[in-house]
Amino acid sequence: MHIQEIRVAELLIAGEPIILLLNSSSDTLSLDLDCTDKANSLVFRGKLGLENQFINSRPFPNYHERFRKLKPEEKTNSRFVDSIFHLEELHEKQLLKTLQNQMAKESYQFLEAEIEYYYLLLKIKAGLEVGYKSLKQYNLSWSNRNDSLFKSKSCAPDHKFGPYYNHYIGSWHAHLERKFQIGLGQDSSYWLKQFGTSSMDELMELLGKDKYNKPFYVLCEQELCDAAFEKALANRIYQSQEDGDFENLSFLFEKFIQKFPQSPYLERIALKMKEIEKNMKRTNEQLPMVHFYEPELLFNSLDEIIHRKEFVGKVILVDIWGTWCGPCREEFKHLPALKDKLKNEAVAYLYLAHEKTRNPLPHWQETAKYFNLSGYHYLLNEAVLNDFWRKVDPSSQLRSYPTYMIIGKDGKVQTPNAFAPSEGDRLFQQLLSALKE
Repeated sequence: MHIQEIRVAELLIAGEPIILLLNSSSDTLSLDLDCTDKANSLVFRGKLGLENQFINSRPFPNYHERFRKLKPEEKTNSRFVDSIFHLEELHEKQLLKTLQNQMAKESYQFLEAEIEYYYLLLKIKAGLEVGYKSLKQYNLSWSNRNDSLFKSKSCAPDHKFGPYYNHYIGSWHAHLERKFQIGLGQDSSYWLKQFGTSSMDELMELLGKDKYNKPFYVLCEQELCDAAFEKALANRIYQSQEDGDFENLSFLFEKFIQKFPQSPYLERIALKMKEIEKNMKRTNEQLPMVHFYEPELLFNSLDEIIHRKEFVGKVILVDIWGTWCGPCREEFKHLPALKDKLKNEAVAYLYLAHEKTRNPLPHWQETAKYFNLSGYHYLLNEAVLNDFWRKVDPSSQLRSYPTYMIIGKDGKVQTPNAFAPSEGDRLFQQLLSALKE
């Protein structure tokens, strides 16, 4: 692939990231590295050697790690945060300035902008952390400050591939979410209109099903300039595609086409949307391998379910999950490979779903169909939920979604806290062991 604009990539060596700054002359870039002494041995050579040496020798790439080094009382002091990171930014820019005449103009401008976004993010993150713990405190002391920080560097159409620019616009969305949560209690009629809903119940139902897509559009459309909104919207669509957040994703994609028909990001996200639309069609179909127990069928324990005739003589992989749960959806991606390896074995799949919306049935079934979860599905009640957790560990109050359990052919719990599908062969071996019992 020929690179026309400056880009950033990440190379993982022994689990450690190395940042690569690339452009049209990247074919000349090489590096030397002693894996036993990565901190002192990394040397870049070629036309972009100096730029890559600089970016890998500075406190990048992890601004979260730099923030964690602050003391608790420092993190909540906006004056301290702004002062210390302003001084660090000046220091980094001065170091970069000494190299200006030795690197291409576009490289220098790119690195300078990345430094600015890096330290801007650190300042913004301090406020977001406070807002995560206390919306009241955020509203009183940090919201207006973060507004000013964002708007001080609101658009960068020529810097769209910078990683800290990406983090910056993502943090902007997090800021707008906090403002929305504050504003919802102050002027609910405004937000009902923005979301196209007629009541708070309807709005809460929408937000219960869709945490990302339509809320992202409503919150960001008027707040971000076109350049930032284009990149942020493309990022959101791509992330939702990867994570399986299908709710209102077609709506988001249609809005993107309408607003940015010539976008350079369109080709990539459009290709993935074909698969999304195919999965969406399943949500309106009757899938013979996806069996739903009627919600009216009230079980009083997990035992009542696993002793039904459909499970007699079979090993059961029980999956407790939530329709809102991102890690649960991530695990669904790994199930087809596992099921294919066990297709000739006496293994059944039982999905116990937790749903938070007022009208849970449609969303529960849509989600199961979207991911084509062949097996048996039950919408949890408190009795079955509590029985499940007692079987996992009666002495613990820890409840984590998803959790997996293996039931033996005799209907008894064999592995109360099994490996996840993403752990591949380890779960496969646990199931094989249960089949041999």
